[in-house]
Amino acid sequence: MFSASALFVLLGLAEAAGAATDLDVTTPADGRYQPGTTTPFVVTIRADGAVEGTIRVSFDGQLAASERVEVPGGSEKEVVMMVATLPWATTASVTFDAEGDDDDATVRAALNGPDGDEIVGVLPELASPTMPATAALTVDLGQARLYPLDLDYLEFGPDALSPFSQLIATPADLEALTESQRSALDGWLGSAGGVLVVDAPDATPLPIELETTADGEYRYGLGTVRYTGGGASATAFESIFAPTTPRSTDGFPWGGFFGGFPTSIILARDAGVRVPAIGGLAVALGVYTLVVGPLMWFVLRNRRREPGMWLAIPALAIVVAGGVWVVGRQLREGASTAHATVVADLPTGRQVLTHVVVTSANGGSEGIELPDGWRPVAAGGDQGGFGGPIAVAGAGVERDGMLVSDLDPGGFGVLGAEASLPAEAPSFSIDFEVGDDGESLVGTVTNLTSYELSEVLVASGMGIGTFSSLGPGESKDITLTGFDRSPFVGDALMERLMNSDPWSPNDGPANPGVLLDWIGRHPAVRSPGFVMALGWTRDAPGPLRTDGGITVEAGRTAFVSVQALEADEFSVATNRVTYLRGYNGPAIIDLAGGNCTDVPLTFSVRPGGAITADDRPVVSVDGRAVAAFDIWDGSEWVPGRMAEIDSETPVIGVPESALASGTFYMRALMTCDVWGVGDPIPELRMARDDDAVIPLGEIAAAGEDGDA
Repeated sequence: MFSASALFVLLGLAEAAGAATDLDVTTPADGRYQPGTTTPFVVTIRADGAVEGTIRVSFDGQLAASERVEVPGGSEKEVVMMVATLPWATTASVTFDAEGDDDDATVRAALNGPDGDEIVGVLPELASPTMPATAALTVDLGQARLYPLDLDYLEFGPDALSPFSQLIATPADLEALTESQRSALDGWLGSAGGVLVVDAPDATPLPIELETTADGEYRYGLGTVRYTGGGASATAFESIFAPTTPRSTDGFPWGGFFGGFPTSIILARDAGVRVPAIGGLAVALGVYTLVVGPLMWFVLRNRRREPGMWLAIPALAIVVAGGVWVVGRQLREGASTAHATVVADLPTGRQVLTHVVVTSANGGSEGIELPDGWRPVAAGGDQGGFGGPIAVAGAGVERDGMLVSDLDPGGFGVLGAEASLPAEAPSFSIDFEVGDDGESLVGTVTNLTSYELSEVLVASGMGIGTFSSLGPGESKDITLTGFDRSPFVGDALMERLMNSDPWSPNDGPANPGVLLDWIGRHPAVRSPGFVMALGWTRDAPGPLRTDGGITVEAGRTAFVSVQALEADEFSVATNRVTYLRGYNGPAIIDLAGGNCTDVPLTFSVRPGGAITADDRPVVSVDGRAVAAFDIWDGSEWVPGRMAEIDSETPVIGVPESALASGTFYMRALMTCDVWGVGDPIPELRMARDDDAVIPLGEIAAAGEDGDA
């Protein structure tokens, strides 16, 4: 009997084990991704027995995506799910909920961001089993991580390439792409601002139409195309890839507001969601405490009916609870829905991003229609340390052509969606040229929409100008300075967003959160070489309807137009300064006193015209803003040792090797005076007769025997 019982138990365990389901989760870049983007999750399900169920992906307990699957017995199935990732979460919980209780499975997918490296997808002509996992960049700023790209993923659209900051291909790779694959590449390159490296001699014809820039690169929409000269192979990728600007504004020193700006606060106000003031709650609590405590006891004691408190206290609690319910119901009765939308016309097409708040008095699923061409995205601007009653979920879940959020009674949530649409007539006409001084853009901006636009802003690099309003068909002249500098410390646009107070009543038309979220998805629009014009209105309806078919009327819309500057609009004296690394940059070598940051800002400078060693190139540094700096001399970082330079604005000689690739790299540690006093951006120029040029090598040698 004992043996039979033991055999029965073992057979039961074997049967349960046989029905087990295993999960593996990765991305097209082997678990790497760009936080805050819509990312392909490649989920592999292995089952010994036939199972049916639902795969669910969650971040921090928030459901981000779900899909129903069937797996035949004794097999495995690969499912590609497009997941709207969050800017700050690095661990996803992926669960398979089977119809049978014994077939569930859960795995914690530890994802990895770029971590300061370049994530490179390698197309088939160059991909091979012997391909190295990493390669050195042209400058010591991280490394290139190489992953063979499965072209089948491109059938899922441009988001399939979101994990990558760069792609490398041969002209044959590009010719072999199908129409749908080419469309995905075009969207990633032209609208998301990717970098395509072509292993071929310079200017080899490609099946895409390129525009030449002033610094010898090529542009396609917001993206950049570079040629290797044919120097790559299936086993050699060293010094092929240059570092690029972070693909999320969270990587910028002033690119985000603690990771985002809460669109939900303004959206909730527009939708009529109200929260009772703390003063009223305090008064109500004080009155209740006074009545249920000493007042009730005093009254009943004078009447010698103290036992009546056994009935009076519960009765009063019921009355107060009912009153609270009635007040809460009234607060939610007027709540409806509202939107915050960006309609952006880019060089390669129109992009629309919308955040929509949905509410429910009684709880349940509420959502918006998701037409063809629209995809869910995480409403990243809803986060950033703002808790309390305004904290809400992110992207929602797609169900039967709807994007829905499961709400508690009286709750509300924010849903995010984005679409890439064909090019239409732009919202603005932008006409600029370089001014006579060679250091400013002078031009005209015209409102081509049918709306009266408010808080109109025109920006190019660090240059920014504003108008209080611009009527339909109205034009205004504007001059921008600093258009050749990448916006980081002192960026006026980001400062405007950071100085906005979302908690106070907002009578203006703007919702800064959705704008910051959109810029985070298209960071190239803030880089030198592009002009962006935008304006806000409350009159434009939302682009998506509710799941009940109702147009979302309340809300705020930003109309945006982005235009590339012509090559001849960069003068010879203009430097194109591009931000590369920030708080995740490498530690600087010499730390001078009086600094306010721990690691340097790292940036590149590409001269608008040819500056060679014969021109005696120098870099002028503002000692009020820079406490210490390193210069890349072509092979290593050479310390500038500011503490040993007896000058407030030293002029440093640039070695010929530092300009061998046509780009000058520098990393600088900021001082306290950088806040509105000093200029952290170096001036790369030709030497003047009155310059007291200090050779870079002599500074380094002077500090070898002393303390730095």
